[in-house]
Amino acid sequence: MILDKNDLTILPTLARDCRTSYSIIGSQIGLSSKSVKARVKKMVSNGVIEKFVVK
Repeated sequence: MILDKNDLTILPTLARDCRTSYSIIGSQIGLSSKSVKARVKKMVSNGVIEKFVVK
């Protein structure tokens, strides 16, 4: 999977706080929450994101 600049912005945001809402992430990068959700789902399907962990 080739990651674009939006994907590369989403990843560190989720790494800092995996509970950040898709709408907040979307507002930071100019995408709808639906688009962010689709991108995250695609990254999970392609193994870029393996799991969401809270410790």
